[in-house]
Amino acid sequence: ALDLAPNKRIVLRDPRDDARLAILTIQDIYRPNKIEEAIKVFGDNDLAHPSVKYLHNHVKEYYMGGNVEAIQAPTHYDYISHRYTPAELRAHFKKLNWTRVVAFQTRNPMHRAHRELTVRAARIRQANVLIHPVVGLTKPGDIDHYTRVRVYQAIMPKYPNGMATLSLLPLAMRMGGPREALWHAIIRKNFGATHFIIGRDHAGPGKNSKGVDFYGPYDAQVLVGKYKDELQIEVVPFQMMTYLPDSDEYMPIDEIPKGTQTLNISGTELRRRLRSGLQIPEWFSYPEVVKVLRDTHPPRSKQGFTLFFTGYYNSGKDLIAKALQVILNQQDQNIARIGFVSGELTKAGSAVIAAPIAPYADARAHRAQSGEIKGFTGIDDPYEIPTDADIVVDPSKQ
Repeated sequence: ALDLAPNKRIVLRDPRDDARLAILTIQDIYRPNKIEEAIKVFGDNDLAHPSVKYLHNHVKEYYMGGNVEAIQAPTHYDYISHRYTPAELRAHFKKLNWTRVVAFQTRNPMHRAHRELTVRAARIRQANVLIHPVVGLTKPGDIDHYTRVRVYQAIMPKYPNGMATLSLLPLAMRMGGPREALWHAIIRKNFGATHFIIGRDHAGPGKNSKGVDFYGPYDAQVLVGKYKDELQIEVVPFQMMTYLPDSDEYMPIDEIPKGTQTLNISGTELRRRLRSGLQIPEWFSYPEVVKVLRDTHPPRSKQGFTLFFTGYYNSGKDLIAKALQVILNQQDQNIARIGFVSGELTKAGSAVIAAPIAPYADARAHRAQSGEIKGFTGIDDPYEIPTDADIVVDPSKQ
């Protein structure tokens, strides 16, 4: 165990490559009250909140605090051209002669509604747009940052020339709702933004164990707006953007006249369409964005799969695995050809149904019936009916 005590110095390392990042001079070592921490930071101790669950199940039992001396920043090898420090990004804005910058925070892929929202916010304030997505840990189930960055790269050309720039933020989401929105605003101020968009349920984790949202839909806007003078950054509150098919445009939901036809696709519905290979309309997203998402999340019909067999020794799992590989010792060439062609067609995305009788010629079947050949399935080698097969075909019940 480490011999830790106040005034001792320890090296803080990057868990990815063990690189030295900083030196901590210990001042305090204490055991926190995690329930109190959860309530004060996240407003609840409900384990349905991903960060509360992480706090109780993964964070260690003792905390240390003290002065931190930086050695070097973590090294990143992906999307280097889109990574800026706060000083670098402020210098970039100065080089572009940008004096008013609206920052947009996201942890999700961007679609047409997000583009319309950010362009609208910028034009109202005669500003430019900073797309500033987080690329650290996010909510479990979110799309990986590699895919998301390719989406952001695909959507950037959809902005008016010279209006927007993309910068990645190496930040882990806490899903802390209003308090996290306040933190996000401070971060964007440090990066040189003058305005910060806060939409509906900013940094919200969804519903608690009782099925109720952890935070109100616009609580984050209210809290950050309360401190806007101290922050010296203007809050840009926005309602959900909704598509109007009659005029082919997006509008904030609170500005749409009553009775107007609207269309929307939820995140759940989008994932269902991707999973099933269904159409994603251009009014919702750009073809270039959809292509990125489909490349990363192909429909079930185009995905590979693994059959993992487990069981006791001599339980038959090896035999079944070999049978599925179509390498039975006495298989004839016709079955091999069927297996090969079927495999190639399956790789190409085709659906193949093959139903040959086990590879035995009539003469061999007669020899098996007379007892000359042993181990012949269906004659002296009984077939065991599975008790929980996914598909069962019983011709006797037709």
